[in-house]
Amino acid sequence: MTFDIDRTAPATGRAEIVIAAPLHAVWTKYTDLADWPDWNSGVEWIGANIPLDPGARFEWRAGGLTIRSCLQAVEPERVIGWTGETLFISARHVTRFADLGAGTRVLTEESFRGAYARLMPGHAARQIEAALLQGLTDLKDACEGRRRKRAA
Repeated sequence: MTFDIDRTAPATGRAEIVIAAPLHAVWTKYTDLADWPDWNSGVEWIGANIPLDPGARFEWRAGGLTIRSCLQAVEPERVIGWTGETLFISARHVTRFADLGAGTRVLTEESFRGAYARLMPGHAARQIEAALLQGLTDLKDACEGRRRKRAA
């Protein structure tokens, strides 16, 4: 896989979690983009139901910002990565999955470029890590059956 976060960006972050659910179930939950708002408390809405193909574009809202994204890498049950653009931020995001037999390890990383990351790199890095951890915690709860779907 050649797609990765920008490791030279002013702000980067990562989070990792082990989920007590089979790899296929975790991958399916995570890659059903249209379902993100139902289980990920950080995602306000997503604008389209798209195929899981590199080059597919989607728009979504998180942290009060509308993000225009494009899938860059999809390796079923291994890796998904995308780029995203919003006001003052250019992001690269990669999530990797590993089958542990009795569970699944999920590692997610993100990098920010742009005015926000350049002017406030420490704040931006903390924001990335908090958002990634929150998303993985919500994913774990959803996959392990501990979280109810949001009310419509």
